[in-house]
Amino acid sequence: MGNPPFVGARLMGKEQKADVNTIFPEWKNAGNLDYVCCWYKKAADIMQGTSVRSALVSTNSVSQGESVANLWKPLFDAGVHIDFNCRNVIVQYNLSANNAGGFCEILGNNHNCAYRYNVSVNDGHRIKGKGGAFQEGKTFWLSGYTGDKSPRLGPFNTYFYNNTIYVDEDIVAKFAISPTTRGVLIANNIFHIKGQSETVMGDQNRADVGKAAEIPGVLFRNNLFLRADNWPMDSLLQDDAPILGNPGFQNPGGLKFEDYIPVNQSLVRNRGIRIPTLPGDAVGIVGGLNLERDIMGQRVVDEPDLGAIEMVSPETLQADSR
Repeated sequence: MGNPPFVGARLMGKEQKADVNTIFPEWKNAGNLDYVCCWYKKAADIMQGTSVRSALVSTNSVSQGESVANLWKPLFDAGVHIDFNCRNVIVQYNLSANNAGGFCEILGNNHNCAYRYNVSVNDGHRIKGKGGAFQEGKTFWLSGYTGDKSPRLGPFNTYFYNNTIYVDEDIVAKFAISPTTRGVLIANNIFHIKGQSETVMGDQNRADVGKAAEIPGVLFRNNLFLRADNWPMDSLLQDDAPILGNPGFQNPGGLKFEDYIPVNQSLVRNRGIRIPTLPGDAVGIVGGLNLERDIMGQRVVDEPDLGAIEMVSPETLQADSR
């Protein structure tokens, strides 16, 4: 598919703004979308009810900041997702809220993909069989799906770190891990799940089947859980060094980054680890694994804190203001 002009929401001409309004009639916050978002919407419209797939070259602005809620939430709710056979996909600095399909979804034969420094609020609330839904929504899903008639494969070398996940008590947080998964890092996250958690089947047209005694190349540690059962006990992956406690968010359930600043700083400050490459992975993440700034633009100093938001000291604030 051809490349559109990469023009930001504040830099479009009159004709381009008219195009956006035509493609996104009555779409909430359409005025904040970059011009390239028109191609994503048209592709989604064409794919509805078909087996059509589309690939677009784009700027990273469509996967960060305002575009996540304005563009991706409606598309994900309509069944659009990042497909299989991808490399080096990075999802970072986003506020993802109330997405029926879920938060983290990485399909088969994807290599070196990352979710980092995001805030997820009540994602994955979809219930299989309710309202015609053919599969569960999921908080976290590693799928081996590579097509209806293809064998399950991967994903490979997945990095999931420094995310803040909040799920309210009336939502069951669901997790699915394919036994074909190879290489996964889960570290420095906050899982604040007030209700139940459970393992479910991936069921992307058919279930991820089979069992794995041990998934190779795993680093799963230094995550904060509200309770020990926040991560399902029957999952193929288990945290080697979990931290339990209530971070005391400012306004749990809110839709601003600031709502998820922990009050209980002793639970999160400097409790994270510097992110290493996984065993046998020579690539890591394009651009580097350890970021200099958190989701709010604050510097990461000393050891990383847990979650997407750094606890900023007065000394750090003064240094940044100079």
